[in-house]
Formats: sequence, structure tokens, C-alpha cells
Amino acid sequence: MIVADVSDSESLTRMAASTRAVLSTVGPFSDYGEPLVRACVEQGTDYLDSTGERPFVLAMIERYDELARARGVRLIFACGFDSIPADLGVYFTVQQLPAAEAISVDSYLSFRGVFSGGTERSAIMEMSAARPAPNAYVYAEAGRSGRVLKGRAHRAQNIDAWVASFIDAVDSNIVLRSARVLDSYGPSFTYTPWVVHANLLVMLSLMGVGATAGAAAKSAPLRALLLKLVKPSGQGPTPEQMAKGWFRVRFEGRSASKHVTTEVSGPDPGYGATSVMLGQSALCLLEDRDVLPARGGVVTTAAALGERLIQRLEAHALTFRVLP
Repeated sequence: MIVADVSDSESLTRMAASTRAVLSTVGPFSDYGEPLVRACVEQGTDYLDSTGERPFVLAMIERYDELARARGVRLIFACGFDSIPADLGVYFTVQQLPAAEAISVDSYLSFRGVFSGGTERSAIMEMSAARPAPNAYVYAEAGRSGRVLKGRAHRAQNIDAWVASFIDAVDSNIVLRSARVLDSYGPSFTYTPWVVHANLLVMLSLMGVGATAGAAAKSAPLRALLLKLVKPSGQGPTPEQMAKGWFRVRFEGRSASKHVTTEVSGPDPGYGATSVMLGQSALCLLEDRDVLPARGGVVTTAAALGERLIQRLEAHALTFRVLP
């Protein structure tokens, strides 16, 4: 056991220097995450975490990507429910399509689960941050391009359900970052994420609650009140609640010559699935290192771990499949 504290930089340096990889579940990451990232980059130690906080991820890319690449350090953010189902799900889908053609993928997220106190606090901090610049949703370089699209809420006939746009999550940035470095995503790539709702009333209610909470989170006094109302960090769902949890993401992938439907599914999205995804990501990085791409910097699970991680997850708790 090694004791370290984010307020003690020397303790983080000693910890990072003593190992090949550090896996972090601290949160909110915007409050506590950066000192460990910095220590890992300085000591040449690979880093993985469970963050779902987009402002944190974008800030770490800006501050540490170039230095981590120069030192051959892998920084792999969002190795849990954010954002492995989306990232590896899109990766799995585009592998079924011709890489020489433009590719578009829509994802449809359904889930049942209870959030932990840390996750609720991270969500409030996420909502309090300024929206990312438009260039966070697009890239164009070396003859290839990609973008994330936001759609209007509607009834999706292909899944017989009401859906709302889900662009405002770190999943969008992670998927786009994978597409940027992997040629299999085609010369032109678009991604449109949706969340599935039981009916129109539920969708409108949740959209209203989300808009109200988002507006409140941007006010310091109201944000402080919201943080008092949620569970303390460290409190999470009961075993009974976790046993009832599940998630399912359906993907519709299209190119000029082919259409494919795939699905990623698993148990309780928080402690049931995230614990497996996070642990297997770290084991994949350590035990399969010799066959993984030699990519440093801020890399995604799809770009850094890819097929090997899918194999590991299928052997444990998740399912990846092509649907009829």
C-alpha cells in the first residue's frame, strides 16, 4: 500500500515513479485530478481514469498531450461508462464498414442505474463549465474530416422510441478523437449520439429538469445549494439497486455501400460495468502492452487498446454484437 495525497506533490511523484501505470477514480476530477496527471507525465508513467467530466479532459489535452507524446506516456481518460460503450461501440461498428468510404454512426443509449455521490457532483461541475468551442466537435486534417452532429428530439421509427440529442457529454469528444487517429473511420466521419426515453412525457420532463439544473449550476450560490442536495462523495447505490441496473447502446452505421446495426450491452452502468471496464483497461495496458499500438499522449481506449480490450470485456461482463 502506497499512501499519496493530491495536495502533496512529492507523495504523488513517489507513487508515480514506483509503478508502470496509475488508475484513478478520484472525483470530481476538476477538483482533484490534475496533480496526478502531471506527476504521471513527469515520471513517464501511464495513466487511466474513470472521469466523465469533459472540461477536465479538454483541459488535460491542452496542457499535457504534447509533453506526454514526447515522453511516450499514455494518458487514457474516460475508461468507464463514460466513455467505453460509446467509444468501443463506434469502433466495433466501423470495423464492419468499408474504410475507403465516408461513414456515419448514430448511437442510441438506454440504461437503468443509480448514480453515486461522486458522479452527481461531477455532473454538477460539468454543467457549471462553459460550453466547449465549436472546434471541439470537428476536425479536418490530412485529407480526412470528422464531426459530431446535434439532432432534434423526435420519435425514432427504427427503435420505436423517443430520443433526444446527447451531444453535450464527453463521449462526443472521445469518439471524435478516436476517429481522428484511426483510418478505419473513413475519409469523412460523422457521429450523432442520442439518449432513449420511455415516452414523450418522460423525455420532456427530463429535458426540463436538465435545463433547470444546468442553469442553476452556472450560478455559484445555486451550485453550492445543488452540491448540498446530492449524496456525499463515497455514497453509491445499494447492492439491490445495482442488481437491477443495466445499459444498452445501439449503433446504426452507414457508408455508401453498407448499413450495419450493432449493440453494446452490460450490467449496472456504474459500479457493475464501470469497475470491469476500468480494471480491464488497466490490465490490457499492462499485460497486452507488447501488441498494443505505440501511441503516446492523450489517447482513447479505441485508439490505444482497441480489439484487445473488446476481447477482455466480452470475457467478463459486456456484449458486443452485430444485430440482424
